[in-house]
Amino acid sequence: MRKLMLATTLLLPLVTGATAHAADMSKTGIYQISEINILPADMKGVPQMFRTMAADLRKEPGLIQVTITQEVGEPYNYSVIEQWQDQAALDTHMANSDTKAFDQRLQPLLSGPVYQRVFSVFQ
Repeated sequence: MRKLMLATTLLLPLVTGATAHAADMSKTGIYQISEINILPADMKGVPQMFRTMAADLRKEPGLIQVTITQEVGEPYNYSVIEQWQDQAALDTHMANSDTKAFDQRLQPLLSGPVYQRVFSVFQ
């Protein structure tokens, strides 16, 4: 078991692209978590929309990391977890015309409201 834990600890930064500095960053900034549910009939093209959105997000100043998850057994449900340096960086992102355009493209595909919450790291 220890060998597995050690191997996982050593390989995780390679798999995720994380660095030692990124590990320190996990204790800073704020997180925005969005829960998004897509209509099953409208799934075509949605995975690529999320891939493109993530690639665009990674170019934005102030973003530390973004992770998009898809619920196991419920492929229509996604979570977008964004870590930003501070509230100002998130506010700039939310006001960005690309962010608004993505939201408009996503709107007709939704099966319900998008739940967005902003968190800070518990100290």
